[in-house]
Amino acid sequence: TYTLDITKSVTVSSSPISYGSSFTISANIKNTGASTFKGTFCAAAFDANNNFIDFVDSLVESNGLPAGYSYTNNLTFSNFGSVKLIPGTYTIYLFYKPQGGDWKQLYASGFFTTEKATLKVIHYNTIELYSSMTSSSLDLTQGSPASVNLNVQNKGSYAFKGFYKLSLYDLSGNFIETINTIEEKNGLSVNFVYQTLLTFNSSSISAEPGTYLMALMFADVNDTIYSLVGSKNYTNPVYINVIAAPYLPDKYEKNDNASIAYSLPITFSNNSAKTTTSGSNIHVEEDLDFYKIALNPGYTYSITPRLHDLYNSGNGDVFSIDAMFTYSLDNGNTWSESFDDEITAPITANSGSILFKVLPYFIGNIGEYQLDIAIDRTQSVNVKNTYQNTILVYPNPSSNGVFSIKENSNIKDVSRVFDCLGRDIKFKTLQTNGDFKIDVENALPGIYFMELTLQDSSKKSVTIEII
Repeated sequence: TYTLDITKSVTVSSSPISYGSSFTISANIKNTGASTFKGTFCAAAFDANNNFIDFVDSLVESNGLPAGYSYTNNLTFSNFGSVKLIPGTYTIYLFYKPQGGDWKQLYASGFFTTEKATLKVIHYNTIELYSSMTSSSLDLTQGSPASVNLNVQNKGSYAFKGFYKLSLYDLSGNFIETINTIEEKNGLSVNFVYQTLLTFNSSSISAEPGTYLMALMFADVNDTIYSLVGSKNYTNPVYINVIAAPYLPDKYEKNDNASIAYSLPITFSNNSAKTTTSGSNIHVEEDLDFYKIALNPGYTYSITPRLHDLYNSGNGDVFSIDAMFTYSLDNGNTWSESFDDEITAPITANSGSILFKVLPYFIGNIGEYQLDIAIDRTQSVNVKNTYQNTILVYPNPSSNGVFSIKENSNIKDVSRVFDCLGRDIKFKTLQTNGDFKIDVENALPGIYFMELTLQDSSKKSVTIEII
């Protein structure tokens, strides 16, 4: 029920400022609503395309700004120098965040009140960048060579002899690595530029994937201190992305659909087995991975798959993609819900094959993961259905867990539904027009058994398999 209003124009202490210099933003805010405001105010800088670049500063209002009040003194947001604000022009906006809420922009209702400020950042030097810094690709790739071309101009008062160094820095200004250093031995004359571009080559980029500042520095031959090359006409430093090296197809490829699923080997010891995918990955955006396990008849199987990935690694290893999986008991015609890392209950089956599909949690992501499949088996439940000609269960298999029971003999009730391990499963029954309907609630795809109570004096119950 509070309304916040900018009552004094947003102003910047100085503009332009030198790159990395401190500045302040000043404004005043009034609470024109009916309740006291408690929360946080901030000033933030946006580039010419309205992309958020950096916070200027934030101020916590813990005592509360009462309804109808503004601040006695202006609010001042102080910034002691941000390397993220590379030379260029920025717009400063104000925002507020109530306690427990989200950021919202502040506006000015007054006709002569300005709700934003313009900040220009500059950097001039005796050596000036004379062209854009261009690389062979838009991004640098970790572990791969890199080549960056550029030109400079000597704006000093004497011929320059010394060194040019092109380096990467993180977004806090910390040095990461040098791409290359070039020595100028002959001397670049005053106001001269190079006839051919300077080329900075690296045999391998070691920086971790992420966003960095790429900065061109220079140092006189008699000076060990490097200075930032000027950016009067061309930006220095610039933002550059380092991307992860491309993944090669794993040993399970091609397994991009159910018909060519990779068969994982299974070896049982004391009726237990485990199989795993080693070195598996989603290597390109369109990659989907299908795996298959084959189950011999004569046993009842309990299968527990477990996916290890970037979001949740259960084995202590580090993986690089957030993934999920789904499975099919009918050769890929129908699939289970998707599971993120762990399944809610084991899969039960008697024989045949089970398909598993692994896919990115976020479409288009690539990276490494591992799928573990643990399997336990017991002797199958022996069900002899002597009523198969008189009792019809349909549809069987059922895709939604609802079965109808057509009976020509006299069915009294459905007494229980249980899985291959004898565990009871919740269900509902409904009798209509002489037929029973059963709804197996929340049952995962698999094989179950339905016990029917009969009014036949020769046999009180019968068990029927349902899928």
